Amino acid sequence: MPQTNSTIDKIQVSLLKEQLHPHFLFNTLNGLYALAIKKSDKTATGIAQLADLMRYLMGEGQAPEVSLPIELDYVANYIALQQLRLTAQTEVRLSIADQTMNQTIAPLLLTPFIENAFKYGVNNDIFSVISIKIACELTQLNLWVQNNKVATDVISHKIGLATTQKRLQLLYPNRHTLNIFDEPTTYTVDLAIRLK
Repeated sequence: MPQTNSTIDKIQVSLLKEQLHPHFLFNTLNGLYALAIKKSDKTATGIAQLADLMRYLMGEGQAPEVSLPIELDYVANYIALQQLRLTAQTEVRLSIADQTMNQTIAPLLLTPFIENAFKYGVNNDIFSVISIKIACELTQLNLWVQNNKVATDVISHKIGLATTQKRLQLLYPNRHTLNIFDEPTTYTVDLAIRLK
């Protein structure tokens, strides 16, 4: 029996989501490794937070959709884990406002944009700011992420970003707008998704 376009789309979405897991794990382990090298007291906390995030990835994160508040909790926990490795040289400005508790969203769509901000916007020798705003009103979710561009030793592959863009196209065709502003000193992502 031939596969329908819907079946093919589901397979593609599943494969794209699976690409995110090793990408996320690799980046997070690098951060924990840096804490361990410094013999930081935050290492144990970071490992516990990573375990919570992995439970989400292996549990609710496998579903086609999850409750928006649960996904936003995952995002907040991910940011808290990233903040463990930061010094006073990086300021994180975070605003998460969820006005609509009964919405659902495809899991793991927001994190790659936030992950890139921490990956390319942090250098402990240079002051930088990462700003993250998430708001949901009625049926629209908005994500705005901006980071200063700083010199890092991270090689840019942008696998997570490309994968997420493909997932957005498959899951929310004609229901999302994504604008990326790659300026000389800042990198900004402005995403809007119509959830229902």
